[in-house]
Amino acid sequence: MCRSRLSEHIADTLEIDIKPCDVRLKTDNETPYEWHVEDPRIQELFDRQLSKHSVNAFIVLTEEVGHSFWAKTSQPTLKEQLKAVQAQNLALVERLANAETEVAGRVRDADNLEQKLRIANSTIENSRQEIQRWMSMA
Repeated sequence: MCRSRLSEHIADTLEIDIKPCDVRLKTDNETPYEWHVEDPRIQELFDRQLSKHSVNAFIVLTEEVGHSFWAKTSQPTLKEQLKAVQAQNLALVERLANAETEVAGRVRDADNLEQKLRIANSTIENSRQEIQRWMSMA
């Protein structure tokens, strides 16, 4: 009776069909639902497996489902997923802008270094020619 009621609640609330024999109070990463417990007095019921409870616990669970506790999806909603993707997109746009700024700075630095190298090579060539001229006069 308790498992059937919990199974019905999951189906009605989340549109997820769970066989009564597969209903769990202690959920894991594989479980497509989890329990939101509003009443702290019954929180301890969710610390044990359903099969380990007494008849009194089954009565409480059957009566309180949908009131003191309810099923919710363990996966984020589409709206939550969209928000997460939008936040991730914004962070990537910022990283891209920073990278573009850094690349532009490095290109400027490379251009400056190339200009300095050309000047240095020109100075070396002029000095070499000057040395040759002085050597030919000696």
